[in-house]
Amino acid sequence: MTPKQARERLFGELHPVAETEGAHVMAPLVEWSDSAVWDVWARPGLDIKQRSLVVCTCLAALNRIDLLEVHLRGALRVGWTVEELKEALLQLTVYSGAPAGTHAFSALSRIVGSLTAASAGEQRACDLSPGRSN
Repeated sequence: MTPKQARERLFGELHPVAETEGAHVMAPLVEWSDSAVWDVWARPGLDIKQRSLVVCTCLAALNRIDLLEVHLRGALRVGWTVEELKEALLQLTVYSGAPAGTHAFSALSRIVGSLTAASAGEQRACDLSPGRSN
Protein backbone atom coordinates (compact mmCIF):
# COMPACT_ATOMS: atom_id res chain seq x y z
CA MET A 1 0.00 0.00 0.00
CA THR A 2 1.34 3.43 -0.88
CA PRO A 3 1.23 6.33 1.58
CA LYS A 4 -1.49 8.00 -0.51
CA GLN A 5 -3.56 4.79 -0.55
CA ALA A 6 -3.26 4.53 3.23
CA ARG A 7 -4.46 8.12 3.71
CA GLU A 8 -7.34 7.68 1.28
CA ARG A 9 -8.41 4.41 2.93
CA LEU A 10 -8.59 6.16 6.29
CA PHE A 11 -10.02 9.52 5.23
CA GLY A 12 -11.38 9.06 1.72
CA GLU A 13 -10.49 11.50 -1.02
CA LEU A 14 -10.23 14.46 1.34
CA HIS A 15 -6.91 15.27 2.97
CA PRO A 16 -7.61 15.95 6.67
CA VAL A 17 -5.20 18.90 6.78
CA ALA A 18 -5.35 20.22 3.22
CA GLU A 19 -9.14 20.60 3.33
CA THR A 20 -9.07 22.99 6.27
CA GLU A 21 -9.57 26.73 6.07
CA GLY A 22 -6.31 28.34 5.08
CA ALA A 23 -5.11 25.33 3.12
CA HIS A 24 -2.56 27.47 1.27
CA VAL A 25 -0.92 28.27 4.61
CA MET A 26 -0.96 24.57 5.53
CA ALA A 27 0.77 23.47 2.30
CA PRO A 28 4.19 22.83 3.89
CA LEU A 29 2.57 20.73 6.63
CA VAL A 30 0.60 18.76 4.06
CA GLU A 31 3.76 18.09 2.06
CA TRP A 32 5.62 16.97 5.18
CA SER A 33 2.78 14.74 6.42
CA ASP A 34 2.43 13.12 3.02
CA SER A 35 6.08 12.10 3.07
CA ALA A 36 6.71 11.39 6.77
CA VAL A 37 3.45 10.46 8.42
CA TRP A 38 1.84 8.44 5.66
CA ASP A 39 5.03 6.51 4.92
CA VAL A 40 4.68 5.04 8.42
CA TRP A 41 1.01 4.22 7.85
CA ALA A 42 1.96 2.30 4.70
CA ARG A 43 4.62 0.14 6.38
CA PRO A 44 4.08 -3.59 6.84
CA GLY A 45 3.73 -5.02 10.33
CA LEU A 46 0.42 -3.48 11.37
CA ASP A 47 -2.57 -3.09 9.13
CA ILE A 48 -4.28 0.26 8.74
CA LYS A 49 -7.07 -0.71 11.13
CA GLN A 50 -4.59 -1.53 13.89
CA ARG A 51 -2.61 1.65 13.25
CA SER A 52 -5.79 3.73 13.43
CA LEU A 53 -6.54 2.45 16.93
CA VAL A 54 -2.98 3.17 18.06
CA VAL A 55 -3.27 6.73 16.76
CA CYS A 56 -6.71 7.27 18.33
CA THR A 57 -5.47 6.21 21.76
CA CYS A 58 -2.31 8.32 21.45
CA LEU A 59 -4.27 11.41 20.45
CA ALA A 60 -6.74 10.83 23.28
CA ALA A 61 -3.94 10.41 25.82
CA LEU A 62 -2.34 13.63 24.57
CA ASN A 63 -5.73 15.38 24.68
CA ARG A 64 -5.49 16.36 20.99
CA ILE A 65 -9.25 16.31 20.56
CA ASP A 66 -9.51 18.04 17.15
CA LEU A 67 -7.25 15.44 15.55
CA LEU A 68 -8.82 12.68 17.65
CA GLU A 69 -12.21 13.42 16.10
CA VAL A 70 -10.70 13.20 12.61
CA HIS A 71 -9.05 9.89 13.45
CA LEU A 72 -12.11 8.44 15.21
CA ARG A 73 -14.05 9.02 12.00
CA GLY A 74 -11.23 7.29 10.13
CA ALA A 75 -11.28 4.40 12.60
CA LEU A 76 -14.98 3.88 11.95
CA ARG A 77 -14.29 4.06 8.23
CA VAL A 78 -11.68 1.27 8.38
CA GLY A 79 -13.91 -1.07 10.36
CA TRP A 80 -13.76 -0.35 14.07
CA THR A 81 -17.18 -0.37 15.69
CA VAL A 82 -18.40 2.21 18.16
CA GLU A 83 -18.41 -0.50 20.84
CA GLU A 84 -14.78 -1.42 20.12
CA LEU A 85 -13.74 2.23 20.22
CA LYS A 86 -15.56 2.69 23.54
CA GLU A 87 -13.62 -0.25 24.99
CA ALA A 88 -10.32 1.17 23.73
CA LEU A 89 -11.16 4.57 25.22
CA LEU A 90 -12.09 2.98 28.54
CA GLN A 91 -8.73 1.18 28.58
CA LEU A 92 -7.04 4.48 27.78
CA THR A 93 -8.87 6.18 30.65
CA VAL A 94 -7.38 3.71 33.14
CA TYR A 95 -3.83 4.61 32.09
CA SER A 96 -4.18 8.24 30.97
CA GLY A 97 -6.67 9.50 33.52
CA ALA A 98 -10.29 10.52 33.73
CA PRO A 99 -9.88 13.94 32.08
CA ALA A 100 -8.33 12.43 28.93
CA GLY A 101 -10.93 9.67 28.88
CA THR A 102 -13.80 12.09 29.40
CA HIS A 103 -12.66 14.28 26.52
CA ALA A 104 -12.16 11.23 24.29
CA PHE A 105 -15.59 9.80 25.09
CA SER A 106 -17.14 13.22 24.42
CA ALA A 107 -15.43 13.32 21.02
CA LEU A 108 -16.74 9.87 20.14
CA SER A 109 -20.20 10.85 21.33
CA ARG A 110 -20.21 13.93 19.06
CA ILE A 111 -19.17 11.80 16.09
CA VAL A 112 -21.81 9.16 16.76
CA GLY A 113 -24.39 11.93 17.14
CA SER A 114 -23.41 13.58 13.87
CA LEU A 115 -23.41 10.26 12.02
CA THR A 116 -26.81 9.39 13.48
CA ALA A 117 -28.18 12.79 12.49
CA ALA A 118 -26.72 12.49 8.98
CA SER A 119 -28.17 9.01 8.60
CA ALA A 120 -31.58 10.20 9.77
CA GLY A 121 -31.39 13.13 7.32
CA GLU A 122 -30.55 10.80 4.44
CA GLN A 123 -33.42 8.50 5.40
CA ARG A 124 -35.80 11.47 5.61
CA ALA A 125 -34.63 12.70 2.19
CA CYS A 126 -35.32 9.25 0.73
CA ASP A 127 -38.76 9.23 2.33
CA LEU A 128 -39.55 12.58 0.73
CA SER A 129 -38.26 11.73 -2.71
CA PRO A 130 -40.73 11.94 -5.61
CA GLY A 131 -42.74 8.80 -6.22
CA ARG A 132 -42.65 7.60 -2.62
CA SER A 133 -45.79 7.50 -0.64
CA ASN A 134 -45.53 8.56 3.01
